[in-house]
Parts: sequence; structure tokens; C-alpha cells
Amino acid sequence: MPLLVLLAFLVGISASAQAETGATGAELRKYCSGPNSWDDSYCSRKIMGILKANSGNGRQMGGLGICTPAGTTNGQLIDVVKAWLKTHPNARQASAKIIIAQALSAKFPCR
Repeated sequence: MPLLVLLAFLVGISASAQAETGATGAELRKYCSGPNSWDDSYCSRKIMGILKANSGNGRQMGGLGICTPAGTTNGQLIDVVKAWLKTHPNARQASAKIIIAQALSAKFPCR
């Protein structure tokens, strides 16, 4: 029985990671600038889910190189994306994946 529960859990995680890839920039902006803690929590989970589902080798996403320094926290990654969204208000048509890749590669370019 525990194996069945573990399998169901892993399938759920995989399905949720797959769902993260279809988020829009407008949706990401909506929740990352929302007025309440639920929106903020959703924003953070959305960003991290997209990163985990799309980072591949951890150094590239959306065709852009991302080289974070050792010790970079998830909170720092989330803050970078939120700040980028504030300074690029017209980036609504792109997918959330592309927006996150652009934000992180601008802050943490590979040299």
C-alpha cells in the first residue's frame, strides 16, 4: 500500500510540473503583484514550479543562459522575477517560462 501512495504522489508532482509550463505572463503578473498573501504564495510556487520543470541542466532555460552564484536561494530567484515584472509591464504576451528565463538571465548571465 505505501508503494501505491508514493506512486500516486509522484504522478501528481509530475502532472503539476507539466501544468506549470503553460502559464502565461499575464497570469504570472496578476499573482505576483496581487494584494494578499495567497497571491504571493501562488506566485512563488508558480515561479519555482516553472523553474523545476524547465531548467534542464540548471544553466539554461528558454534558450537563455542562467548562471546563478553558489548559495543563491529560491527567495532571491523569486525576488528577481518579481522585480523584472515590475520594470517590464508590457511583457504579458510571453509565456511565464520565457519571462522567468529573461528575468534570471538578465540578473545572472553566464560569462
